[in-house]
Amino acid sequence: MIWGVNTVMDFFRVPKWLLESAVYGNEKQRFAWIRIFFGLLDIRPRLLWNIFKLNVKRIASRGRGNKVIGHLHTPKTAGTYMHSLQEVCPHVHYTHMVIRKDRSDKYCPVGFSPISSCYVKDVELFSNVRNPLLLLSSYYYHSKGYAELVNTKGHDYDLAQKGFEQFVEGILSRDDLWPSRKFLFPNLFDQSGKCIVSWLNRVENLDADLADMGRHYNFNYQPQSKKRESEKDKKPEALYPDWLLEKVKANYSREMSLFGYDGFSVVEPMVDLRSADLMRMSYNYASDEFYLDGILFDGKVGLH
Repeated sequence: MIWGVNTVMDFFRVPKWLLESAVYGNEKQRFAWIRIFFGLLDIRPRLLWNIFKLNVKRIASRGRGNKVIGHLHTPKTAGTYMHSLQEVCPHVHYTHMVIRKDRSDKYCPVGFSPISSCYVKDVELFSNVRNPLLLLSSYYYHSKGYAELVNTKGHDYDLAQKGFEQFVEGILSRDDLWPSRKFLFPNLFDQSGKCIVSWLNRVENLDADLADMGRHYNFNYQPQSKKRESEKDKKPEALYPDWLLEKVKANYSREMSLFGYDGFSVVEPMVDLRSADLMRMSYNYASDEFYLDGILFDGKVGLH
C-alpha cells in the first residue's frame, strides 16, 4: 500500500490548515509529524512558555498596573516588525492564529492555525489591519519569492508566477485558503463571531498608532528601523488596472469602510479602532457574514 499525503490525511483526518502549517508552510519545515500531532491535540509549548514569562514580569511590576497584551498577527501586517519590539513592548505573539472550538477546515482557513480560548485567557489582545489593496500587493511579492526568501512550497507560489492580475483573480475566486474572497481579518473574531481585540493599529500609520498604544498600555514606544523585505517591481498603485482595482475594492468593501480606506488613501474609519466600539462588529467565518450593530453589513455605506 502506498501512503501518499491524501491517504494519510484521510486516515488521520488531518485538516488542510494543519497540513499546510506542518508540511507545506516552509521549505525548511522540520518534524512534520510532531507538528501534526501537537496541532491535533492543540499543544503549544512555546506559546505557553511565552505567556508564563510575561505573567512573571506582570506580577513583578504590578505596581505599575501593566497588563499582559497579545498580538493577533494577520499575515502581511507588519508582524516581523512587531516581533522586533519585544524589548520595548513585551507581548505574546500569536502568529497566524484564530480562536476556535471547532478545529475543522470549516472554521479555519488554510494559512491560519486554530487555538483554544485558554491560550488568550487574561491576555488583552490587539492586532494590526492594512489596506486590502496594499496587503494583496505585499502578499503577491511574498508568495512570488525574492532574494533568498523563496518558498516554492507556499500554497500561492505557483499562482504568483502567473502575474499579479491572475494572482488576485485566483484569490477572489476561492474561499478556503487565506487570503480569499472572504473577510481578510478572521482572527479578530472567535468562532461565535465575537470581536476579541481591544485595540487595532493601521499599518499605514503604524508609528503614530504604536505611540498611542504605548501610552495606553504603559510602554515607551520608540520607532525602530524597518526592514524592507523585497525589492518590488512596481508601486502598488501601478499593479492595478482600473477594472481590477474596482473589483478588489468591491470585494473588500467591508474592510475598507470599517477601517478607513478609500482607494489607496487612509480616511476616517467607521468604528473607533481603540475602544469598546470594536464590539459593534461580529463575523461568522463559515458563512462569511459580517454584522455591524447586529445588522448584516456589506461595507458599501460610506465607500467612495
